[in-house]
Order: sequence, then structure tokens, then C-alpha cells
Amino acid sequence: MGISAWLVPTTADSQRLDTAHLSKTSYPTFDPHVTLATNIPASIPPGDVRVAVGKSPHDMNARYPDSQAPTEGKFEVKFANLETGEKYHQSVYIRCKATPEILSLRDTFHENLGIDVKTPLFPHLSLAYIEDEDAAQGERERFLQELKKQGRVRQTEDGASVLCAPDLGEWVDGFEAAEVWIVKTTGPVKEWEVLDRIKL
Repeated sequence: MGISAWLVPTTADSQRLDTAHLSKTSYPTFDPHVTLATNIPASIPPGDVRVAVGKSPHDMNARYPDSQAPTEGKFEVKFANLETGEKYHQSVYIRCKATPEILSLRDTFHENLGIDVKTPLFPHLSLAYIEDEDAAQGERERFLQELKKQGRVRQTEDGASVLCAPDLGEWVDGFEAAEVWIVKTTGPVKEWEVLDRIKL
């Protein structure tokens, strides 16, 4: 996958969304995130990526004046429902609400870098990565149904909430987006490397 950009929650929200409490030990663990961009060309200097992130909140506010998008700082991402997917990196995930704020942040970030938008199922936050071989045996659907059976998923007309970290006892229906991480996502998940962290 090369270089990716992730929209990452605050530290407190990341703890509430700790997926290690949900997954089998055989599943890889990863930081909760919504992928803003994938396959960012390695030819783009890291400094240009940082500048693109810094400009994007201001640019999206100017472009979408009715969206109430922040000119700077954090904003809320809300959950819509839980789903299973057909690809490894979209095995079991929370579909987030496609608000003008998050859509315009993604679009302006890509425009500032001069790259095409290629973000399937945007916006979503993955809960587990499950190999295709296991998925063929129904593991992705089993994983989701087990969460529901354990009473760790709530679904209403307004959206979804999950209980990822039982020790905290806090239901989570979204998160506060605090940073964009630039991540080298080549190879196995355990080898992924955070190259930069940029505050919104």
C-alpha cells in the first residue's frame, strides 16, 4: 500500500477504541484510524505532505462555507453502522457518517497533493483485519455477530456505538479527530511505521 494518510482520534478516544480487546490474538493490532489517502507517491517530499495537511482544514472551509468545517483544530467523526467487507483491510469495520467536514478534508488533501482520490468505503474505521482464507470460512461475519451477541454493539436510527474496552466501560459513538498520521503501510501490519504526526 506504500504511504498512507490516516485521520487519528485523540489519545483518550483511541483508548476507548482499542481493538485489541475485540480481536483474537492471531489478528494483527493497529491504531484506530480513518484512511484519508493511500498510495501517496514516494516522490512527494514529506514536507509537502505536511504542508498539504496543514492547508486542508483552511481550504475546505473556504470551499465549503456551509459545512461549518473548522479552519483549524479538531472535529467530530460519528459512527453510522458496523459492516463486514470483502477485503483484508476492510474485514470488519465501522462505517462513519460522510459529513461535509470529513469529505472535504479528504478532497482538499488530495487536491493539495495533486493526487487522485482512491479511498474505498470512505469513511470507515476498521475493527479487525481477517485473512481471506479465514473469511472464506465465515470468520468476518462470525466476528461481527459475536460482538453483537456479547452486547458490545448498539444500533439506532441515529447511528451506532461500540464497547471496545470493557475495562473503561464507555460506549463510543464516534471520536474527535485530532491528527493526521503519515504511515508507511508496506508489508505485514506489524511492520507498518508512522513517519509523521500532524496536528489538526
